[in-house]
Amino acid sequence: MNSDFSALKKNIDAEGTHQTPTSKRNQQQQLTSNVKINVKTKFLLHDILNKLALGMYPSLIAERFGWRRQRIHYYISKLISLGLIQEKFRSSIKIYELTSECKNFITGCNQLLTFNIRLHNVSYSYPIVKNSTMPYDKEISVLGYWNKQIKRINNVTIEKTTQHIIIHVGSLIGSDPFELLNKARSMADEIRILLEKDLGFQLGDPVLSRKPHFAVQDPIANKIVNHVQISTDQAKLDASEGLGELEYFDPQAVDNYIKLPEKVAALEKHLIKQTHIMDQFSKNIELHLAVLSEIRDAVKKLGGNLDE
Repeated sequence: MNSDFSALKKNIDAEGTHQTPTSKRNQQQQLTSNVKINVKTKFLLHDILNKLALGMYPSLIAERFGWRRQRIHYYISKLISLGLIQEKFRSSIKIYELTSECKNFITGCNQLLTFNIRLHNVSYSYPIVKNSTMPYDKEISVLGYWNKQIKRINNVTIEKTTQHIIIHVGSLIGSDPFELLNKARSMADEIRILLEKDLGFQLGDPVLSRKPHFAVQDPIANKIVNHVQISTDQAKLDASEGLGELEYFDPQAVDNYIKLPEKVAALEKHLIKQTHIMDQFSKNIELHLAVLSEIRDAVKKLGGNLDE
């Protein structure tokens, strides 16, 4: 890596935290996207393990996912090597049981899978006010008219064109869409500061160059994507990480979606309270009517006595 970017390597990683110098091999392992591990391990393997715990056979699990049998057996072999499941035989039938380590793994996953949001497709475009030279990994010719230089720094990709620096932030996972978007912007701004300080660029105010995608794993989407892909101006269904996801383009929309169970529970609680109030009101009305009836009867009797 070019020495001009030593500060970038020190300060920016997949989750915006610091790394200590290690061997080249270990650096590559550390640079592997934490998000990919979260999505595929915490979502995909979690789902497979739960199905195995229910006694489902691999062939049935593959059918549920819409996979070939070879693919599910690949994951099962990985789970065995990780010590998460073990083979057992009942008569001539092979079954798989979860190990104690696996049960702890699932418990941890359950804590992480409470409406996790995967933010991706986030890019900020900074106009170049004062140009400078940027070391790059590769150069791409676009339509033969202009070139763009690409530099990859952990979970961030820097793209330099003739007029802009475009910073592409890799996938981030969290529970609050607004916090995720703020984190992506902070990561992009940190790169901007380093470009200006270390390389002599001067950049203008950024704008989002494309719509951010806020993805939530959704069981209905997981069923639908095996048969059809759906995309609108507000959201889409896809399976880019192996499982069906519902992707919104507006943070408020995904925030409303993940808070829907909470809102339904609050509404149910409110309706129960209102039902109790109406029941009490109904009883009070009945009591008032009974009192009025007694008063009317008393008045009638009193009127009759006066006539006599």
